[in-house]
Amino acid sequence: MVCEVSIRPMTVRDLQACWELDQRCFADGETYDRDTLRYLLTNPLVIARKIELPDGRMVGFVIGSMEPGGVGHVIALGVDPQWRRRGFGRLLMDALEEAFSEHGATIARLEVRVDNHAAQALYQKLGYTVTQHLPRYYTNGEDALLMMKPLPSPAPDE
Repeated sequence: MVCEVSIRPMTVRDLQACWELDQRCFADGETYDRDTLRYLLTNPLVIARKIELPDGRMVGFVIGSMEPGGVGHVIALGVDPQWRRRGFGRLLMDALEEAFSEHGATIARLEVRVDNHAAQALYQKLGYTVTQHLPRYYTNGEDALLMMKPLPSPAPDE
């Protein structure tokens, strides 16, 4: 990595910065509107993390939710296009997966656009495998792949 960064919980106070970053990171049909982000950032089942530069600028975020059956669902991972290829996506995913495990998840799942090969490569390096093709998944009609990964059990308290 080029510089020191910190990973912190993301809250509704980060709504505007998260929305602006989401707009830079994703194509039409994949972005979230402010109301959806507000809902996610205030939902008690949602785990959200941001990555910040020393000046406080958010350059990445990850949002996930706990689902029934011990499943952690990765809803969105975004890294500012100017800050990609520095390991920030991996750091955010590691933080989210750790939080999923702490909340009892045994599996993580996510959806990724079929032509987003960079994201697919990251997820495969992290241990995710493609389990299903999802036709017309995104609102713009693009297909997605469903990817899943088993999560380790948290270490027992000593």
